[in-house]
Amino acid sequence: MPSDITADCHCIIGHPQQARLLTVRQTQTWSLPTVRVPAMQYDYHAAAIARELYDRFRLNTRVLRLVYRQGRRIWLEMEHLPTRATPTASTAWMDRAELEHAFSGRPELAGPCLDWLDSRANPATPGELRPWQQPGWFEHAERWIERQLHRHKLVRRAPVVQYRAGWDRSCLLAVLTDAGWCYFKAASPRAPREAELVPALSALCPGVVDAPLAVEPDRNWMLSRDFLQDGELLREPDRLPECAAALARLQAAAMDDEDRWRALGCPRLGAAELVDYFAAPERLTGVLEQAGLALSGPERDALPLRCAHIVREAERLAEQRLTHSLVHTDFRNDNLVLKPSGPRIIDWSEAVVAEPHFALARILIDHENSCRQARPQAGVMRIPASLMERIRSAFDSALPSAVRPSDPQPVWEAVNALAQPWSIVLAARRLEAAAEQPSFESSQIPAQILARLRWMLARGAPDSAGAR
Repeated sequence: MPSDITADCHCIIGHPQQARLLTVRQTQTWSLPTVRVPAMQYDYHAAAIARELYDRFRLNTRVLRLVYRQGRRIWLEMEHLPTRATPTASTAWMDRAELEHAFSGRPELAGPCLDWLDSRANPATPGELRPWQQPGWFEHAERWIERQLHRHKLVRRAPVVQYRAGWDRSCLLAVLTDAGWCYFKAASPRAPREAELVPALSALCPGVVDAPLAVEPDRNWMLSRDFLQDGELLREPDRLPECAAALARLQAAAMDDEDRWRALGCPRLGAAELVDYFAAPERLTGVLEQAGLALSGPERDALPLRCAHIVREAERLAEQRLTHSLVHTDFRNDNLVLKPSGPRIIDWSEAVVAEPHFALARILIDHENSCRQARPQAGVMRIPASLMERIRSAFDSALPSAVRPSDPQPVWEAVNALAQPWSIVLAARRLEAAAEQPSFESSQIPAQILARLRWMLARGAPDSAGAR
């Protein structure tokens, strides 16, 4: 989806004490407060959404969570905050019966609202929502941020604001200080524990991972200086070789400490785990069936053969007996910061332990997409074959000779064949982890798995694309 496409963001604002929703008067009907947001990154516009609601309706709100999404329409639950400002006369609080009447003939708008009112009558237990999706959480985080700023002798110049909000895996807040912006991250309470992992990596390889200002391990909270204060996100792929070399240096430093990374909640997901997963294709079809999805008949017929090929490639990689290390699972432009002193790698929230070459899986997938598509999808870097060769070479050269494969070609051939299957297992594990905290976002994971499976099946006969 192109980055300039917008979506209608319908704001579900519940009454603080009653089972009512806030509605706004339009010319001849009633609707929810609605703002326009970029369809691709609505979650980065939480502060702008709240500001527009205040400017238009004198509503003081914060984003809590994504409730529903359909095409270019988004429903967000908002927290309604006490304020001296009086909502404009064009607003009204409605109960269920009033909403059914006001939204009659518009089931696409009424459905998410009525479902939300039903959930209000049967509230979720605290464990079914992420901490930052619960009313009142922001104030606790704000007070902790204030204490850490004071401890570091930083002076707050503006209120703490939501920077990224509404999704499941984390929440980002921002605060302007006398030394520039600082960013707070509340990561998912499930493993790995990023608030412990990042300080450990920054101590191990300070030139690749920056140390946070403060952490709260029990709540998986971190406060950091602005990564971009003296750097910029990687936007052009030409500097990926330099970033790949930095990644390899960090992985080399982390190789002899697998027990430590496992203790911090980083699971194993290497060749051996891929063998176990794809040896039973029914696991994949079962995930899809539980979500009401299915492969076509020809796709189901092709799946066992393709899975058998994946198992053979994974066994071939396992035979290389590569030393395992900590692996970044989303090595791409948005997580790479270019600084004068060298690249920094951010967001270790889904790190795993595996053969180090799997860290380039995302880049290998983007490379193959570049070869297949005349125009890359939004968010996909165009990586030609010559650049891919430089990336692999830089990565190999930065590994210590003691752990570097004597012949890297079979390693890269296997990893290239396994990159998309590896991403499928990552998504499947994310779905398993969300089972105790189901949400609209987690309900979309099976569709992502289906799309990746179809991409994998459409790849055709085994080849050496992307390998040396």
